Amino acid sequence: AAAGGGRVIVPPGEYLTGTFFLKDNVDLHLLPGALIKGSPDLDDYNPGDCFPQNEVFPFEKMTGAHLIIALEAQNVSISGRGTIDGNGGAFFHEAAGRAKLAFRNGKRPGQMIYFCECANVHVDGVTLENPPYWTCCCHGCREVYIRGVRINIPRIFPTADGIDLDCCRDVVISDCMIGSGDDCITFRANGKKLKNKDMACENVVVSNCVLSSPTSAFRFGVGDGAVRNCAVNNCVISNTRTGMHFVSRYSSWFERGADIENIRLSNLRMDVSFPFWISSGEGAAGRIRNLVFHDMEITAESGSFICGLPAMPIRDITFRNIDLTLKKTARKIKSPPYAVNLRESDVGSLGMIPHAFYAMHTENLVFDGVKVRRERELEDVYEAFHMEK
Repeated sequence: AAAGGGRVIVPPGEYLTGTFFLKDNVDLHLLPGALIKGSPDLDDYNPGDCFPQNEVFPFEKMTGAHLIIALEAQNVSISGRGTIDGNGGAFFHEAAGRAKLAFRNGKRPGQMIYFCECANVHVDGVTLENPPYWTCCCHGCREVYIRGVRINIPRIFPTADGIDLDCCRDVVISDCMIGSGDDCITFRANGKKLKNKDMACENVVVSNCVLSSPTSAFRFGVGDGAVRNCAVNNCVISNTRTGMHFVSRYSSWFERGADIENIRLSNLRMDVSFPFWISSGEGAAGRIRNLVFHDMEITAESGSFICGLPAMPIRDITFRNIDLTLKKTARKIKSPPYAVNLRESDVGSLGMIPHAFYAMHTENLVFDGVKVRRERELEDVYEAFHMEK
């Protein structure tokens, strides 16, 4: 970087390392057979307070340490056909009766690869695996290109997302294969720690990806900013709980929730438990509006949940040319009306919403060319569409 930039070539072999930084105009290029592996020793990583934008989440046992950091850098890239391994297994252990692994020593590093307030970011062709937390996070970045990346994460790794876009603008993600331990791709709006706190997550295109997750393939929301002007096209989702998850106020950690608007998702094939979960969240002041879902073939365990608030209804939602097959009867039936803060993670058993679509506190909800069929006779599915208020 001091010489103006260039390419750092990582040859075949295994390289154990703690934190290192990408600087301006540098391409980290991993040749086939190259493996960068995170150290199992937390002392080899950056401290949580090493730069102002960094954030520590003690409630998630996350220290704010990272394997690779690019901070306020320009023209940085990670490329090649090698592998970056976060060595997440070194920070977890199995615990009886738990669906996810438990934390060893009560803490772990944070995002494996962390781009913070960077411009012209490229991640191309590499394999990313075994992160101790989120895999690749872009926070407050502009002009981001992520192409041809494979992300392999054991499903039992806790809160191990694939790609997280937080307050990022002008982003293209394409031709990726992601199997995650949590959400595959997220669109977030949490700018509290950034220098540019008002930057929206906007102008994002995702296409030609194959996704699998024990939680959500796509999550929109989280934070008090805005997620807008995004498009998802031509993706396949399988073995996943929730296909599309929109939530304005994710939790009481956030004051008002995110504005989520002008989102279009098309040409998707999904095999999921819940196809669409669209919720304002309890106490939200953020608005959800102008979402379009069209040309989708869906097989699902359960129906979809669309729920605003009396004072903040969800507006202008369109489902067009949707072919939905419900696979089986719910094991338990929870009768409506449902609570406005209902989460799919709280449902317990799959298929507890006995409708193809359940909607409450919405305005201008449009169904055009939506087909609902049953794989076999489902006596408990007593209506395809249930609308309240």
